[in-house]
Amino acid sequence: MTTEEYPDVLCACGCGKVTARAKRNDSSSNRIKGRPNTFIIGHSGRLDRQRRVRPDFEVVDRGYITPCWKWLRSKSGGGYGSIRLTATGKKMQAHRHYYEQRNGPIPEGLQIDHLCRFHDCVNPDHLEAVTSVINTRRGNLTKLTEWQVKEIRQLWPIIPQSQIAQRFGICRGTVSDLIRRKSWKEVA
Repeated sequence: MTTEEYPDVLCACGCGKVTARAKRNDSSSNRIKGRPNTFIIGHSGRLDRQRRVRPDFEVVDRGYITPCWKWLRSKSGGGYGSIRLTATGKKMQAHRHYYEQRNGPIPEGLQIDHLCRFHDCVNPDHLEAVTSVINTRRGNLTKLTEWQVKEIRQLWPIIPQSQIAQRFGICRGTVSDLIRRKSWKEVA
């Protein structure tokens, strides 16, 4: 179908106005160049305020201790939920908002870690304020766990560093840094 074959569409908020056509493809907002948009810019929130039909999140069991609250609204490129606060108009990450609602302000220098490992979860029970180092170590790209670090330090006097490195799939320099406590200092 060409652009001319797509009929005009009224804004889904119910205001009765005709929406504009998308000027470019945008997968994050499901827009296709030349096709009418679902909402007039800024009207998508009206439907929710008027009818309250679209929830912010859904409760989903993803195998963590308690169910996740999966964010259903707009998300950032990293998959984190995004929310605009009505009182201030300030835009922020949804998980940070839900954490602060339950626990108060996030302490200076700390980040929010998703204990369930799902970025779109906003359940405050799954969120913890931690340092950047701890957040990084808990992430999916971390090669070693705290228990492995302890094991490496116990193995060092018995097994050469090169063999320890091979066993854990890390380089010998990393083993040396662990033994000399240049990295993972806080682990006993």
